[in-house]
Amino acid sequence: MIGTYVLPLSADEMTSDPIPADRVAGRRAWRAQGAVADEGVLVDVGGRLVALAGVTAAEDDLLAAAAAVTVEGDRAVVPAEGLPDGWSALGEGHVFDLAPGTAALQTVDAGPVTWMAAYGSSGVGHVVVSVSEGDAVRVRAARLVTDDVEEVEVRGHDALLARTTVGTDPAVTVSVTWEERPGVIVQVASSADLDADVVLDLARAVVPVTTEALPDLRRQVMETQALDSGGAVVGRGTFGDVDWILVDRRDDGMLELLTTAVPGASSSQGEGAGGEVAGDGGGGGPAPVFDGYTTGNVGAFRYGLGEVAAGVAAVEVRDPDGTLVTEAAVVEGSGVRAWVAELPAGPDDRPYVVVALDATGTELGTTTLHG
Repeated sequence: MIGTYVLPLSADEMTSDPIPADRVAGRRAWRAQGAVADEGVLVDVGGRLVALAGVTAAEDDLLAAAAAVTVEGDRAVVPAEGLPDGWSALGEGHVFDLAPGTAALQTVDAGPVTWMAAYGSSGVGHVVVSVSEGDAVRVRAARLVTDDVEEVEVRGHDALLARTTVGTDPAVTVSVTWEERPGVIVQVASSADLDADVVLDLARAVVPVTTEALPDLRRQVMETQALDSGGAVVGRGTFGDVDWILVDRRDDGMLELLTTAVPGASSSQGEGAGGEVAGDGGGGGPAPVFDGYTTGNVGAFRYGLGEVAAGVAAVEVRDPDGTLVTEAAVVEGSGVRAWVAELPAGPDDRPYVVVALDATGTELGTTTLHG
C-alpha cells in the first residue's frame, strides 16, 4: 500500500538523503525512512512537498508513484496511468493533521466523525472513542502514518493498534482502529503515554448499542459521572426527555450540571454575578438572594442555574417585559439550595430576568441572566 499527502513544508528546507533525479522523472526527491511507514519518499511537485508512505511496497513502485504524483489543491493524487503495474486506487480521505511548528503526526482521521465520546481517569489519562464512515482502507491507513503498528483483535474484528510519537517533547499516543460493520469505522485513541494494553482493553470493552438503549446508557454514564466527580449531589430532575443531576463541586469553585442531553457540535458555559434584592436583611445590609449564576449548553439543550438563599421557595425565568418564560426547579442538598432551568433555544446573548419568590409568591429579588 502507498499513501500520498501534501505537507505544509517547503521543499527548500529539505536536508534528507537525496534521490537521483533520473529515478523520479527529473524531480527533486529525498528519502524519509523511519519518518512514516516502512519506506518514505518526499518529492517536490511544482514547489509543493508531497510525502509518499509505502507499506510492503517495492522501492521501484514507490519511486514510480513519486514520479507521477500530482497536486490538486490539498490532495496528492497518482493518476491511473502513473500507477505501477498491478496497482489501483483504494480510496482517499483526510489522513493527518500536523502539529503547528512540529513534524509530528497528531491525528489519523479519514472521514466525518458521526459520534464521539471521551473517558478519563484523574492523573492517568483519557481515551476518545469515535465512530466514522469508512471502510477497511481506513483501518489500514494507520500504517501510512506510523511504522509502529501491530495487528490485534477486537471482538472478532481485525484491528490495528498504532503507536504515534507526537510533540517536540516526544510522547506516545495509542490508537486502536477497526471496521465494526461495513461502512462503519470505530477508533479508540489515547492521550499521551497511556499504556497500550489499557487502550486495547478499553477498545475491546466498546460495544454497539441500539437506539432504544441509548437513553438508559446516557443515564448510567451521568450517574457514574456524579459518583466520580468528587462532589456532592444537590438535587436531580427532568426537563422533557433530558435527565439531570446538579453536583456541588465547591472544592473546585463550581456547581456542575450533569445531563443526559446529546452532545452536539458545541458546548459552552458562562458565569454571572448576583442580582438585586427586594427588602432588607437586617443590620442595614441587603439579604443575599442570588449568589451568581451559570449558563451553558450541551448540544441543543440550554440551561441556567445558580445558588439561592434559604427562604427562596420558587424561581421564575422571565423576559425583560415580565412575560413568564419557564419555572425553574429548586433543589436542596448537601447544604446548598439552588435553581436549575431549561432555557429556550435562541440567541446565546438573549437576556432573561430570574426572579426569586417566597412561599407566598412575594418577590425576594432578581438577577439578570445573559444566556
